[in-house]
Amino acid sequence: MRKCQQLPSNIFANLEFLNKISQPRRSIPFIRNQLALATAEQLLIFAEIATNILAFNFSLTTRQLRLLTPHAVIFRQLSKSTTPEKARQLLLANPSIVSPLIRPIVHRACQNKKEKTTVLIE
Repeated sequence: MRKCQQLPSNIFANLEFLNKISQPRRSIPFIRNQLALATAEQLLIFAEIATNILAFNFSLTTRQLRLLTPHAVIFRQLSKSTTPEKARQLLLANPSIVSPLIRPIVHRACQNKKEKTTVLIE
C-alpha cells in the first residue's frame, strides 16, 4: 500500500479559511466572495492541493475521486499556476470545483488537528 505524505503546514495555518468555504451547501456567490477576498497564500494552497491530488499524494476514496474526475483539466491548470492571480482567475471561473477539491483534505486536517490536541491533553 502506498504511504501518503503528511499534510503541509500551510494547510493547518489556513484551516479556518478552508473549512469556511468547504462547508456543504455553501452558495456559489459566497464562495466567489471568499475567493475574491483570499490572500495570496490562501490561493496558492489550492494549487498545492491540486498538485498533490494529481500526484496521488493524498489518499482519496473512490467516491471522492469520482467527484474530482470531471474537473481534471481544471485541476491540471490549477496545479501549474504559480501566481495567486492565476489561481484566483481559475477558481473564480470554476467555483463549483472548490468544495470537492478541498473537502477531503480539510476533513483529514481536522482529524489530524483533533488527534494532536487529544494527545496534548492526555
